[in-house]
Amino acid sequence: MARLNNDTATIKSFISKKIAFILSNDLVIIAVIIMIIPMKYELSLLFLISLPVYLILIILSYIKTKEYYKDFQDDLGQMMGFMGDYLSNRYVVKLFNAKDYINNRFIQFNDRQRDNFFKSRFYSEVNNPIYLLLSYVIQILVYLYAGYFVYTGVVSFGEFSTFVLYVQMFRKPMMSFSHSVNSIKGYFACIDRVCEIIDYPVDDENPEIGLNDDEITGEIEFRNISYNNMSGFNLKIASGEIINVVGKNQYDLVDLLLNFSKPDCGEILLDGVDIRKLNFNEYRKIFGVSIEDDQIMSASIAQNISLGGNDVDIDDVKEICERLGISKIIERFPDGYDTSISDDSISLSSGERKLICVARALISNPKILILNYPNYLSQDILKKVIEGKTTILLTPDEDTINFADKTISIK
Repeated sequence: MARLNNDTATIKSFISKKIAFILSNDLVIIAVIIMIIPMKYELSLLFLISLPVYLILIILSYIKTKEYYKDFQDDLGQMMGFMGDYLSNRYVVKLFNAKDYINNRFIQFNDRQRDNFFKSRFYSEVNNPIYLLLSYVIQILVYLYAGYFVYTGVVSFGEFSTFVLYVQMFRKPMMSFSHSVNSIKGYFACIDRVCEIIDYPVDDENPEIGLNDDEITGEIEFRNISYNNMSGFNLKIASGEIINVVGKNQYDLVDLLLNFSKPDCGEILLDGVDIRKLNFNEYRKIFGVSIEDDQIMSASIAQNISLGGNDVDIDDVKEICERLGISKIIERFPDGYDTSISDDSISLSSGERKLICVARALISNPKILILNYPNYLSQDILKKVIEGKTTILLTPDEDTINFADKTISIK
C-alpha cells in the first residue's frame, strides 16, 4: 500500500512540477547546440568534444546515488506500513505490553532510513560543487583554445564573442539539468518500485478450454503431486464426497486446487481433465470458498452475500440465509438485508460475519465447496447445505466432524 499511496503521489508530483522545468532546460540546450554547429568547424568541434565530459559527470553521479535513493524509498515504504499496522493495532500492543518491542522496531526502521537518506543526499550535494568546479575548468580550457584560434587568425573576434555567448547560455541550463538529475533520482526510485508491482507475475496465459456446468460431476484427483512438504501426494475425491483435511499445511491443498499455486510436479484433474488446460475464470466459478481469512466488504449484507454469484436476487439471498439459520439475526436490524457492515463493524459478531461468508460461498450453488469448518454452525445444518456437493472441510483435527467420508492429513 505504501507503493500505491506514497510512491504514486511522488510520481504525480514529478509529472506535474518537474517535467516542464526539465523540458524547458533541454530545449535551451538543444537550441544552443543547433546554433553552434553551423559555426566554423574548429569552434563547433571544440564545443562538441566538451559535451561527453558533462554527460559522463552526470551519469556517474546518477549511478552512484540511485541505489541509495531506491533503498531510502524502500525503507520509507516499510516505515509507513509498520506505522499503519501499529496504529490500527495499538490496543493489542498495549494489551500484550509490546511497547518496547514496537519502539525497538521503529528505531531500526528509522536508523536504516536515516542512513540511506544521508548517503543519497551526501553524494548528491557533494556532486554539485564538484560538477560546478569541473564545468568551470572545462569552460576555461574551451576559452583558451578558442582564444588561440583568434590569435592565429583561424576565427574572428566576432565569432569568438558569439561562441562565448553560446557557451554561457549552455552552461546555465546544463547546471540546472545536473541539479534536476539529482532530484529526479528519488522519483525514478518510486517509478521502479511501482513498476515492480505492475510487472508482478500473474496467471499464465489463460487457456481457452471452457466448462459446461451441466456436465461437471465434481470429481477431483491429485496425482503424484510434489509441492512444499508434499511429495508424491495422491488423492482421489469422488463426486459428492466429503473430505476432512487436517494438518498445518492444509491450505497448500486449497492453493493447488484453486490454481493459485503450481505443483513442482504432478497434475490435478477435474473430471479427468488437467486443470491447467481449463480456463481459469470458468474453472474457479465452480467453487464456493469460505476460509479462515475471509473478508467482509464495506457494503450491505445482501451485497456481501451476492458477491458469490452473478444475477443473484434478494430471494436467493434470503433462502440461503434461512438454510444457514441466520435470517432471524439479519432481520432484527432496521434495514434488514440492506444493513451496511464492514470488517470493523460492531453490529455483527465474528461468528455471524463468518456465516455471511459461508452464505457467499453457497449462493451460486457451486459444484465444489471448500470451507474452513464453521464451529458456530451445527453439524446437522452443515450436512444439509453441503448435501450432494463435493466438499473439502478444513478442520483443526480428525474428531471435529463425524460425517466425513475420509480424513486427509497434510503435515
